[in-house]
Amino acid sequence: MTNTASLLVDLQNDPCKGGDLEVLDSESVISTANNVIAYCQQQNIVIIASQD
Repeated sequence: MTNTASLLVDLQNDPCKGGDLEVLDSESVISTANNVIAYCQQQNIVIIASQD
């Protein structure tokens, strides 16, 4: 038996475009996270998200 979960740790807006710590191509990180979340929801995979 295997147990699977997706763990998202403290995603923030600061590195995104217009944020205080903007980094190049940061939108791809958010896009990827959104794709992973959607996939997990479709597959009934547990999603664990933390926020500091």
